[in-house]
Amino acid sequence: MFFCLLGGYDRGDCLDTIEQFDPIEDKWNLLPIPMTTRRGRVSAAIVNNKIYVCGGSDGQKELNTGEYFDLQSMDKWLPIKDLATPVAHGAMCSDGSYIYLIGGCEGDKCKNDCYRYDPENNTWSTLNPMNCERSQAAVVYFNGKIYVFGGYTSNRCLSSCEILNISTNEWSIGPTMRENHRGCGAVLHENKIFIIGGSNGVTSLTSIEIFDPITNEWIQSLNGYQNELNIPRVGVGIAVCNDKLYVVGGFDGKNFLKSIEVYDENSQRWKLSNNKS
Repeated sequence: MFFCLLGGYDRGDCLDTIEQFDPIEDKWNLLPIPMTTRRGRVSAAIVNNKIYVCGGSDGQKELNTGEYFDLQSMDKWLPIKDLATPVAHGAMCSDGSYIYLIGGCEGDKCKNDCYRYDPENNTWSTLNPMNCERSQAAVVYFNGKIYVFGGYTSNRCLSSCEILNISTNEWSIGPTMRENHRGCGAVLHENKIFIIGGSNGVTSLTSIEIFDPITNEWIQSLNGYQNELNIPRVGVGIAVCNDKLYVVGGFDGKNFLKSIEVYDENSQRWKLSNNKS
């Protein structure tokens, strides 16, 4: 098992790279197949062992293009149907059959749009919009629903949550987080949703919030521990690999980061990885 890091931004330029991390070797490998377009402010999702990226920014403008990479052949990036409008800082997830692209921004305008991409037919469709416009939100799919957390709109960070019931195409309001989060990561792990890092609009965060989608409640702590990160991170990447939680990169308020933290189940603490490049 491995996970990949795509594109991003290093203050100098938007990136077109794809890096693969092997948790057994604790080592990064830069793959020799860059994306066809430089993409920062972009997210990704996987369907049928293919990574899809949609929208983002090339450093000059927001993008309406998308592309995918086959993790079996690992030989090239191929284009998908363009979006109707450009979008950066959109949030993406998958239900195993479709890709969902939610919110984001175009210039200074935040969006509440919700799009669904069908990989089989290479088509986009429009679902009902969210109640609130959100850029830099975090999303997770679980059991027929899409959960959207936080984000940014109208010069303020959000603590609110919205939930899309895919079968009815209806949005409902979920319980709010205890803190505002934009640029946070979200991941499903052991039937709990972890909201990790981000910014509250003033500072980058080390905090973690845990949501139980079965009871529809926030958990105060995991096994009595607060489990905060070692380093504050906004614009962070999150992955579950070999049943372990990994937090990758981000921005600490001063510097762009290349460090990794992994959650140690035994000590109930986050540990910095000694990853090699």
